[in-house]
Amino acid sequence: LAITNLTVLIVLTVLFTNKFIPVYGYLITMCIVGSLATFLVFRTFAEQITGDLTTKVMKAVDVLKISAPMFATKSAFLILGHADIQMILLMREDTAEVGIYQVAWKLIMFNKFFKNSITSTAAPKLSELHARGATAELKHVAKKTTMLLGYTVLPFLIAMVIFGKPLLGGLYGREFIAGYNAFIFLGVAQMITAVLGHVGMFLTMTGKQNLYMRIVIMAAVMNIVLNALWIPTYGITGAAAANVISVLFTHLVATVYIKRNFGFTIAYPPLTGLFRRGKGKAQTQESEDMEDSNNGN
Repeated sequence: LAITNLTVLIVLTVLFTNKFIPVYGYLITMCIVGSLATFLVFRTFAEQITGDLTTKVMKAVDVLKISAPMFATKSAFLILGHADIQMILLMREDTAEVGIYQVAWKLIMFNKFFKNSITSTAAPKLSELHARGATAELKHVAKKTTMLLGYTVLPFLIAMVIFGKPLLGGLYGREFIAGYNAFIFLGVAQMITAVLGHVGMFLTMTGKQNLYMRIVIMAAVMNIVLNALWIPTYGITGAAAANVISVLFTHLVATVYIKRNFGFTIAYPPLTGLFRRGKGKAQTQESEDMEDSNNGN
């Protein structure tokens, strides 16, 4: 999807001069990727399915029971992603702050390249292990996913924060350095996700999507309230700080629930073993996780 979108944008930009090129590029990309995905899915299933199949027909209401909470969760995330922008527009006289904030947000969210690559492969595995009742292996895979997130996303985010001013000023102009404080807060929010793990994916893949929906909705309400309180005084820095609080709330509540109901957390703070007892501690944790996996098998 990303490669196709980038290719289409480059081609359209070279051939045409139009401010709607991003919109056209998105539409063309979705058509290409959608058509290709449909073809690949049908071909793959046609090759794998042989003989007669016994199918179970699901009622529409049963489908909605599963999908509606996910829809509500995505809607709440949409609010979290755009409420701060709209409230900055409403509460601040300097509309340039919106552009600065959006640049800071998009730059720090480059880490999603690593995050999506890892979670897209881990999600179906977690669902499968939960369905089989393999709790020990579920714990092992969940913690390893978080560890991999930490070792890939954290160095990227730390580098982004350290070199934030040269990046903002060099890529977009000196006036964008004004968004550095907001940039740091947004980076901290993403670090929380990397350290505590993708709790949303874990809860959704283990049948707890209703709970996660309620957590995210509460976080969205909290985000709006904090934006209303902090944006008038602190501007885009206040909006970014509100983002940190809402992300921290989501992950802490979800982590507590996972601990109480599954008996473990998916948090795997990178380098914790090195800070505490040196390399031996990290190796001990590795051995314990492997032992849990073997017991599960």
